Amino acid sequence: MRKFLKTNALAVVLGVMLVAPTHADIGIIPLRQLVSQVDLIVVAHIIRMEQQGEARFGAAIARVDEVWKGSPDLELRVNLAPRSRCDISTAIKGEQVLLFLEWDPASGGSDYRIGHQGRGRMPIETIDGQRLCKGSGVVGGEDLPSWEARTEKISLASIKQAVTKIGETRGHLPVR
Repeated sequence: MRKFLKTNALAVVLGVMLVAPTHADIGIIPLRQLVSQVDLIVVAHIIRMEQQGEARFGAAIARVDEVWKGSPDLELRVNLAPRSRCDISTAIKGEQVLLFLEWDPASGGSDYRIGHQGRGRMPIETIDGQRLCKGSGVVGGEDLPSWEARTEKISLASIKQAVTKIGETRGHLPVR
């Protein structure tokens, strides 16, 4: 009888899992939409990583080099704890990165998190004197029509020019 109940319970659980709606709520986002959703856009260096107690994920401390949107402090704390199973937030000590950041309300106002579930992080590398970015899940859309950040690297200057243009049309970006 127990074996019968266990088998039927397993069948019910598997059946529910198979018919339950599943979806990925995070996908590709146009640059224009990402710019409008975030509170800060900065070029920064990750200067150290912090662990939060026994938690698997910690935070990154970033030193701001350039501000494209918002008015951040010179150093920012970026919470890397995932908000969903689709969240890919990460950081690597020593890297220079373009960050699209949202204020993290869970922090009491002191921390940020990477926009669009971690896809607002674009590591910067210098190749032949040109600073290039590659992201995950951001497309240029109407502002950079030929750019698909998952597969192509693009110059940081081109992204900045597009972000500036977006800000000018929306009237909210003090790019410095």
